[in-house]
Amino acid sequence: MSPAVQRTLADLSDRGGLHSEDIADIMSVSPATVARWMRGEAAPDLGTRTSIGQLHYIVDRLSATRSASEVSAWFHAPLSGPTGASAIELMRCGRIADVLAEVERLHPDGPAREDE
Repeated sequence: MSPAVQRTLADLSDRGGLHSEDIADIMSVSPATVARWMRGEAAPDLGTRTSIGQLHYIVDRLSATRSASEVSAWFHAPLSGPTGASAIELMRCGRIADVLAEVERLHPDGPAREDE
């Protein structure tokens, strides 16, 4: 398995405060599957790798202004909008665009720059 995927999953935990159960819920796999990915014993398919990349982008954006525990809380809290669903629930249902829109609403100036 690619060490890059392992590093990304570790980063989701470190900077995003996401547990393997959260990642499993978002990716619609078992926590044991995520644990195997983290240990390098198995690899996610290409579609799941894309979803992990999207999740990492969201964590990256949020962690620029929030602690890991705040990022984790954001993923679990109801988002603005008519459904009142959490980011985890929306991502699990394939509604990544809604989650990305909420992130962009929070950070309308574009990606954070390191020189600011």
